[in-house]
Amino acid sequence: MKRAIDTSPTRRPSNSLIALTCAAAALPGMMSSNVRAQATESSHSFQASHYREGDRDLIDTKSGLKPLSVDVVGAMGTLNLANRWQFGYTLSQDVWSGATPVATAPLAFNGNRTILRDSGNGVIESGASPFVNGTMTLDSQLQPTGSQDAERSADSVLIMSSASPETRRQADFNLNYEWDDAMMSWTMGTSSEDDYRSYFAGLNGRLDFNQKTTSLSGGISYSSNGISAVLDTDLRPYLNTLAYDNRIRREKAADVLRDNSHEWSGSIGWTQILNRSALMELNAGFIHSRGFLENPYKATITAFYDPAQWQPLAGGSVVADVRALMEQRPDQRLQLGIGGKFIQHIAGLDAALHSSYQFSSDSWGVSSHTVELNWVQPLPAGWTVTPTLRYYSQQQADFYVDYLVSGQRYRNVDRDISGRQIWESVNSPDLAFVRNSDGNFLDSSGNVVDPSKVSLRPRYRYFDFAQLPASFSSDHRLASFGSLSAGVNVSKNLGRYTTLEFGIEYYQRASSFRIGGGAGSAFADHDALMTTATLIFNPQLQAGQRRLDRLGSAANADDQHHGHMPDSTVKHEHPLPAGIMFAHAMRNAGDMMLGYVYDRVASASYLQRGSKRAADSDVVGGGCSAVNSCRLAPDGMVMSMSMLDVGYAVSADLSLMLMAQFMDMNMTLRDLEGRPPSVPGAHEHKNLRGHTTGGFGDTIAGGVYRLSSGAHGEWLLGLGVSIPTGSVTETMRRMFREDGGLMHFDMQTGSGTWDLLPSLTYLGGNHRALSWGAQLSGSYPLGNRNESGYRLGDVIWVNTWGAYALNSWISATGRLSYTDQKAIEGDFDSYNARLGPMDYPENSGGRFLDVGLGLRLSVPAGEYAGHSFALEWLEPVSQDVNGFQLPRSGTLIAAWRYMF
Repeated sequence: MKRAIDTSPTRRPSNSLIALTCAAAALPGMMSSNVRAQATESSHSFQASHYREGDRDLIDTKSGLKPLSVDVVGAMGTLNLANRWQFGYTLSQDVWSGATPVATAPLAFNGNRTILRDSGNGVIESGASPFVNGTMTLDSQLQPTGSQDAERSADSVLIMSSASPETRRQADFNLNYEWDDAMMSWTMGTSSEDDYRSYFAGLNGRLDFNQKTTSLSGGISYSSNGISAVLDTDLRPYLNTLAYDNRIRREKAADVLRDNSHEWSGSIGWTQILNRSALMELNAGFIHSRGFLENPYKATITAFYDPAQWQPLAGGSVVADVRALMEQRPDQRLQLGIGGKFIQHIAGLDAALHSSYQFSSDSWGVSSHTVELNWVQPLPAGWTVTPTLRYYSQQQADFYVDYLVSGQRYRNVDRDISGRQIWESVNSPDLAFVRNSDGNFLDSSGNVVDPSKVSLRPRYRYFDFAQLPASFSSDHRLASFGSLSAGVNVSKNLGRYTTLEFGIEYYQRASSFRIGGGAGSAFADHDALMTTATLIFNPQLQAGQRRLDRLGSAANADDQHHGHMPDSTVKHEHPLPAGIMFAHAMRNAGDMMLGYVYDRVASASYLQRGSKRAADSDVVGGGCSAVNSCRLAPDGMVMSMSMLDVGYAVSADLSLMLMAQFMDMNMTLRDLEGRPPSVPGAHEHKNLRGHTTGGFGDTIAGGVYRLSSGAHGEWLLGLGVSIPTGSVTETMRRMFREDGGLMHFDMQTGSGTWDLLPSLTYLGGNHRALSWGAQLSGSYPLGNRNESGYRLGDVIWVNTWGAYALNSWISATGRLSYTDQKAIEGDFDSYNARLGPMDYPENSGGRFLDVGLGLRLSVPAGEYAGHSFALEWLEPVSQDVNGFQLPRSGTLIAAWRYMF
């Protein structure tokens, strides 16, 4: 079951308006407020967060599903341009996975069916699987009854389903121009994921008065959002979609609901400096949304009963037909909000108290209150501690229901004007037949039809939507509830222009926390924990200070002569291809490097054996095992990796580095021709989006030592270690009572072992336009097995390259890359569905030869000296794979680095 679409229409990091109107659905802030406060100077910050919810209370059943978790990486920064212009950016990527509620139902319905399995101690309960259709007994008051816990039969409980991991990417950009007493900002951006895409743009401004002690601000923005939701293949046969059938299309063995929505938002604000130690802000805003505002992955459980069989006066009961309907929300929503903030500096403690209040109300009947307190306390040695407390209370939407009860039959066999049943052809539904009182089937001409020769089925007439509410939803985020969260953020200045922050926040949602109390939605109570790490740089100031230091040093005439030139780290930087690692050695003790690398590897849509294309018959017979023939094959795979690289020069010859990785992979599957028949209940995902995983990968730490440096070249020795922070326990989502088990080898985000990463690099050049280099490197797992029972094979990389300077800024690069990777050793020691060759260790590794072409742009002088941008495409020349594998179709690498 995919993650629910967030009802905040733009899906972008909350501004003050969105924060106050959508607090119920939002996670804690993506980027810390301390980062945003530094926007007046050029700065860059990188953040990583992990959010994880606690287990949901299913009352009498163990879920057995992993709770919802979110891994987030983000980068934001500002660059001061010429003539009062400033450019800002915010980039983020997150991966959602885990269990999410499908619907809400009374306990008596038993929507979470217990899964039992044999163990050494007998049969035990191992989890629950969602069921949304069935029957349920209603008493004379139309209350659910009949569960083992009779007193709680009518109590609501969430029906939980596992979610396939989902990746979202977002990019925001803004361009600001500032006058002495005013500022104007133009913003634009996009947010995209498999089932949702949003484009947005806005205009904001600010006017300062009274010697900048008073400011008025305002803005307006617009977003256009497209939905392309693949309806869950498990739930689809049981989900009534009559209200949306005109928007659902069959695409590649999947039902896809396509629609769109639009949004206008605006805000105004007033900021007043009251005195030297106090500041106050007031704000107001609106959001007007229209279009498809439903959550296509949420269902509302509805109990249909026949009024003719209900006898309330006799104290009897009636059996209801329980069905799942797609929720229906109004197609417009107007949200209004007002709020304020007060900041008071406490001179005696050199601290600051931030307090804020926000109120919002909307046309759906949802009203909320948010109160937040922050205490910012500087400490000696560059430390700052900021404890935070936040309270939120919400009144439910007018159309929110736990579930529905309707006094009508769910469906009846359709009849003609004479009262005869109408039947239709299974193969041609437009062909109608009638069944007379004698039980004979007649065609449109009145001729008797032999039903044994024509495949017939009843034509049904479904319930009357007019007898249901015009809008209804059991999304628990629209219920009444309150939440309380507390956290602390600790920051440390590592230098004059570098700050490291860590934060932790605990969140608890409880219906009893809302203003007025009550436990109406206590079934959805849960807690969550979020941890965050942020690294903030202001290298522009640091580089400028270094130049000033050199210019002011009378003892170094050479530095004075070259004071207008870029730092020496820039002058001597070798123009490397984008994909070369462990070859960035800095020149001066105390120098730093900041880098980001994006790596995208795509595969072909066919399987290869050795160096030749493999036929499906060969894969079925030999791609898996002698016991299990292959049923499916990968139809394509894309792996994307984002890497943040931070380096520090301990001395002129030794540079240390730390690299964090964030990964996401997607693999689509297809049936193999000649495959064995499907096994009932077997886990087979063949829809549009296939299998997806993602999250934090392994972390690399190491160093580069300059062995020698001469007039025409230098030798570098690199030694690193890969720390197993990635996952080797990613699983396929459960399909009702059938577990998919561990995900394919290539879809895990880590190696699961500590890996040694040695390298030897030579850098050469003729000090003119031409430079060259070569590198021998490898990866050697230090453990025999990871926690899932296997070990990745050893890898050797051989790279050689050349670069030609087209001018002082741009160089063209060419690279020849050879990879020799051994097959995986060992095997999964936990259940894996064994769908195809990607689930067998012998189908891994091989020998690969690639040719790379690229461009590199390095800023040689000026305010942005030290920045470099590189782009490279690797084209496969020769691929000799072990076993049966998808061959690679190409690799795109983009890199940004800054040495200062």
